[in-house]
Amino acid sequence: MPISAIKKIHIQKFYSSLSQGGYADATIRMYHNNLIMPALEFAVDNDLIRKNPAKGCLEGYEGIRKREALTRREQQVFLDFVKSNSSYRVYLPMILVMIGTACRIGEVCGLTWSDVDMKGRTVNINHQLSYEKVNGQAAYYITTPKTESGNRVLPMTDQVYRAFAEQKKLNRTLGKNGFYEVDGYRNFVFLNANSRPFTVSLFNAALGRMVKRYNEIETEAARREKRDPVPLPHISNHILRHTGCTRMAESGMDPKVLQTIMGHSDIAVTMRIYNHADQERTEREMKKMEYAI
Repeated sequence: MPISAIKKIHIQKFYSSLSQGGYADATIRMYHNNLIMPALEFAVDNDLIRKNPAKGCLEGYEGIRKREALTRREQQVFLDFVKSNSSYRVYLPMILVMIGTACRIGEVCGLTWSDVDMKGRTVNINHQLSYEKVNGQAAYYITTPKTESGNRVLPMTDQVYRAFAEQKKLNRTLGKNGFYEVDGYRNFVFLNANSRPFTVSLFNAALGRMVKRYNEIETEAARREKRDPVPLPHISNHILRHTGCTRMAESGMDPKVLQTIMGHSDIAVTMRIYNHADQERTEREMKKMEYAI
């Protein structure tokens, strides 16, 4: 293709075809970070194209592995563990916001306190934060939604409201400041130990450590109690978003409303999650018949 004709959708379809062809997620990310992204950025620098179509192409990328939502039990076990663990409880507000809003990780990482209306109890989603290599150097940058469906204002549940209040308290207690600026945005809500916004890799690594630690404790407890362990599955930011969406669908939320909350431009994407949740709900209801007949 002529370089000027390349669009974001072409690159995303290319990555999808590699995934379907059996390429490992790490390999696809390597192609993106070390070849495609910098090559197109070089084209921008030389005025061959105006914008880099590769930016943001890996946001929401799920790779070849099928990701399932956490069950209600898994969700509760995970949240209880994070809450009770002194090393990991600082992540609890962010995790609760991820599940309670079902937002994309870039949307949550990019939230600033000006986007969070504690009085009106709403969250304004109008941009995302990314962290990728450009010309061999990793950097933060802001992207805006490509479609109108990406811009949305989400009402807060009580749980989400309390999570934001706790995060504000944590930032103050831990001495985290909001001075760091990215493309004119500052005062980010969720900050790492260096008072900078979280990145996808940093957050996913933390989730991995939490699951690993829980499973170690559960394995040891099962050994002492002479039973089979019940470990937690792999958990990533995508799974937290999928879990939040699934819980909303399970509650019977109108599919069109769920589509708006998720920021899906195509309701078919929403319906795949909604129908899956509806099937699980049907199975649970049918099990009740065992006690009624």
